[in-house]
Amino acid sequence: MMTLIGTWHLVSCTIVNDDGSEDHYWGKSPKGVLIYDEAGNMAAQLRQADRPNFNQEDWSKGTHEEIKRAFQSYQAYYGTYELHEEQGYVIHHVEGAIFPNWQGQPEKRFFKIDGEALHITSPPIPINGKEFIFKLSWTKTKVA
Repeated sequence: MMTLIGTWHLVSCTIVNDDGSEDHYWGKSPKGVLIYDEAGNMAAQLRQADRPNFNQEDWSKGTHEEIKRAFQSYQAYYGTYELHEEQGYVIHHVEGAIFPNWQGQPEKRFFKIDGEALHITSPPIPINGKEFIFKLSWTKTKVA
């Protein structure tokens, strides 16, 4: 039996463009963690590796551009999950998210586990007036 339960670290995040080509959405070395627990809770955090700091240490004083850049280079949400293992997908029932429109919404993700690797593909997600499919590869964290 496959299991999503555990902690996964992001290896790659690509998007599929209209022409079928793929680009690294958050660069070639994105960072992230995806957690599924036995009680049915999940949390995901993903980010661009080289996010620039704000010019000030007070996060409430970021400029419009700093805040926009920080928002666009990070994705995070949490909630519960519903596993449909035989059909190869999981539903994330989002309770809280950096993108507020996802809160209260189900987010479907297709998955495949290959040994210690987890591959997740999204349905089309709208960005800048277009729709993109995200492909994410994760590796399972080993317990020391």
